[in-house]
Amino acid sequence: MPQVQRAGDWAGAVEEYRALLQMDPANPEYRYGLGTSYLRLSEQSLRELREVAPQSARVHQAEAHGLRVQGRGDRALAAFARALEADPSLAEIHLAMAQIHLEQGRTADARREAERELEVVPESAGARALLARLAQLEAGRR
Repeated sequence: MPQVQRAGDWAGAVEEYRALLQMDPANPEYRYGLGTSYLRLSEQSLRELREVAPQSARVHQAEAHGLRVQGRGDRALAAFARALEADPSLAEIHLAMAQIHLEQGRTADARREAERELEVVPESAGARALLARLAQLEAGRR
């Protein structure tokens, strides 16, 4: 374990593990160490974000992504809605909400959110792909 990792310097640990992997790319311990160092760095960054901007759109967005990964779609939708209240122009929020609605079988809500995403980000390939998938699903029902 690199010294910087023991000291809680996650950015330094990432750099050390990257250097170690250049010397031994197939080493599973180095790969694991790099992954956990990135994870700890991410956790640290989110803690700091919560401290400096607790009501920011990005805090709510991060919370929503965490809830979604846990399979708590309705709570994730509520957190994404709080992110939109804080910053209505934030990209990817409507798309994430559309994906959750689609997973929950609420296709009309999914379509509405994908269309809103295109209003915010007209070039959103993800929103366009989701709308195409919805069209295929609807065509299959006919």
